[in-house]
This record gives sequence, structure tokens and C-alpha cells, in this order.
Amino acid sequence: MMKTIVRKILENNKMTQGVYSKLRYYYAKFNAGKDDEKYAVEYYYNKFGRKLNLHDPKTFDEKIWWLKFNYHNQLLTKCADKYLVREYIKEQGLEHILNDLYAVYDDVSEIKCIDHLPEKFYLKCNHVSGGNVACFDKKVFDLEKAKKKLSWYMNINQYYITREWQYKNIKPKIIC
Repeated sequence: MMKTIVRKILENNKMTQGVYSKLRYYYAKFNAGKDDEKYAVEYYYNKFGRKLNLHDPKTFDEKIWWLKFNYHNQLLTKCADKYLVREYIKEQGLEHILNDLYAVYDDVSEIKCIDHLPEKFYLKCNHVSGGNVACFDKKVFDLEKAKKKLSWYMNINQYYITREWQYKNIKPKIIC
């Protein structure tokens, strides 16, 4: 119960969102070497207070966890990657629904100047949940602070946080 309350406070308080993401990162690092199924059973029990049944799933949650370990279609990775999914959307003839893409960076160090970018833009990591920085006014935008935040996210592998297979092999990029 207390763990749930603390998690909700951290998730919903803007001042502590950075702390929350760092806790998730260290939790993932701590559990990175664990067998997926063992990790899932412990995680599920800690979160919901009941045993996860992966061998004969009955609940919706159990079936989702079962899919995480048993359904590995390459299209999942392509669609989880916020950069590569654009290619898939174009292949489906839906290019008109995509937002503008101004730049793609393989590393934070490649972001040297934002003069060529529009007045308002987002910098977003393609491989994690969250991991974005909004610029609503270039005149007051702190590029160094943004790069520091993005640098943190570039070192995260979402797979080790959620055990969602589709995130495991995404090559990190920053899209604008």
C-alpha cells in the first residue's frame, strides 16, 4: 500500500518526475540480470499482491505478461521505435498523418545548435516511454539542461524496466 502511494506521488508530481525516472532506471539495472519469468513473477507480486500465472493465464494482465514472453513479431519492435514506426506508416500509405520531422540525432553531442529548428518543438528519445523535452520558446530554452536530460534517457533500455521484448533491440536516437 505504501509503495503504491509513494509511486503515485512520484508519478504525478512534476518536481519528482526526474527522481521517479532515476528510480525506475536503477530498479532496471538491479534486475537486468534476472531471468525474465522470475522478474515478472516478483514484479507482479510486488505490484498487485498476488501470484502471476504464466503457465495457464486467466486474467487480462496474465495474458499480457504471457504475450511479452511468447509473441516476438519483429513488427512490434518497428512500431515501438518512435523513429522507425514512421517508415511503417509510410509503407501503409498513411504518410499524411505523420507530424513534421526536423532532425534525427544518434547522440546528444550531435545537438549543437537549434537555430534551424522552429520556434516550438519536441526532442524525443525513440526507445523509451517518456524521455522527451519540450521547447515552447527558443529564446528561453535551456539546451544544455535538455541535453543532460536526454543523455540520461539515451542510456536506458526500456526492456529492462518493463520486460517488453519489442524495446530490447531499439537503437537509441533523438528525434525532433
